[in-house]
Amino acid sequence: MKVGMYNAGACGISQTFFVGTVNKNTDATKGTKLQVKLPAGFRLIDILIDVKTAFASGTTLDISGDQKEPVKYVDAAKMDAVDFLEKDGKYASIGDGDVALTAKLSTAETGEGSADIYAKVVRLEV
Repeated sequence: MKVGMYNAGACGISQTFFVGTVNKNTDATKGTKLQVKLPAGFRLIDILIDVKTAFASGTTLDISGDQKEPVKYVDAAKMDAVDFLEKDGKYASIGDGDVALTAKLSTAETGEGSADIYAKVVRLEV
């Protein structure tokens, strides 16, 4: 079981939770929606990427949000080595509605590449 959000109403407590996995089923052309949305009213501290199995050489990952004006949270993260990556969320506001994330690989994955994606967020106001 992957860690979920503790309490969507809690203010001032940073929370880290699982948002999805990228692997050979992740669409390299259009991208794939991740299972869990970023919660409304929060600020994004970091996106964490746990590369459990390396992807093909040169493979990178982009993660975007579906706000009215699209937001790119992760830009060209290198996925070709087992690693733990932390991408600064720049305290970006999630906005008034939950945000669906789309993950997109730079090339189609045919091997066993796999990475779990987590979001670290905090609610500052009600």
